Amino acid sequence: MLTKIYIVLWFLIAAAAATLYVTGSMTEMVVVLFGFICFGMVFMGMLSVLPTAVHDSLTKH
Repeated sequence: MLTKIYIVLWFLIAAAAATLYVTGSMTEMVVVLFGFICFGMVFMGMLSVLPTAVHDSLTKH
């Protein structure tokens, strides 16, 4: 379940970035903010999603 939430969050962030780009509101400061958000998302994936996915795949035989 955590993996699905993680994927949905990535899609929401990408949709928000695309919306800001299309409307012309994607300034340099907004790009930096999205960089921080993506950096945090990558670490969230490494710390919570990846171990869950590996554990689930090892326990299902």
